[in-house]
Amino acid sequence: MATLPHVEANLILNWIRWGLQLRNDRELSEALGVKPPVISKLRRKKIPMGPSLWVRIMDLTDTRLRDIPSLAQHFSDCSTRPAKKRSQKRRSNRKPREPHA
Repeated sequence: MATLPHVEANLILNWIRWGLQLRNDRELSEALGVKPPVISKLRRKKIPMGPSLWVRIMDLTDTRLRDIPSLAQHFSDCSTRPAKKRSQKRRSNRKPREPHA
């Protein structure tokens, strides 16, 4: 009997979202056939990824169980996600205040 691989759930879930071109976790939960709070709990490590979820992932991605962790890790290493922009101060069109005399 195969043992379930220990891997970061976020990597797996992000890899599936990317591969299926899903926009958010709600669409991911619909694709996996689970409720949205389950995805949230998986991401926050409140619950482990159970065997039934692994089977759904295998069916959905058409990938063998032993290949999923390495593919997800490779995705996280090579992903070309844009870097987050630092928040910039808003510039207003108003004239600067004159100092009080």
